[in-house]
Amino acid sequence: MTRKNLVVNTATNRLTSSDGCAMTYDAAGNQTYDCVGTHSYDAANRLTAAGAVGNTYGYDGDGRKVVQNTGGYGNSTIWSSVLGQPVVRLRPEVWSSLCLRAERTVALGC
Repeated sequence: MTRKNLVVNTATNRLTSSDGCAMTYDAAGNQTYDCVGTHSYDAANRLTAAGAVGNTYGYDGDGRKVVQNTGGYGNSTIWSSVLGQPVVRLRPEVWSSLCLRAERTVALGC
């Protein structure tokens, strides 16, 4: 098992370094940089972008993550406004849909 050299700022209780890689935070306490890349947040402190490869995230009016673009692939989620559960998840590289039936989620083909 590889041992990590971690440095914690005891005043803020935040990790500031891991194996010599510095980490930074914004005024709200959101991590804005690590060795993988920078991170961005919206006014509600939700992650909107992360890393160096262009990972981005989008949210609906209820604060649920509905769009996730990871490494060039975009995933979308459609939520049930009644049950508050995901009804369909669309992934362009592999269509993976779900359908809701009597409060249980089953694979496409239901």
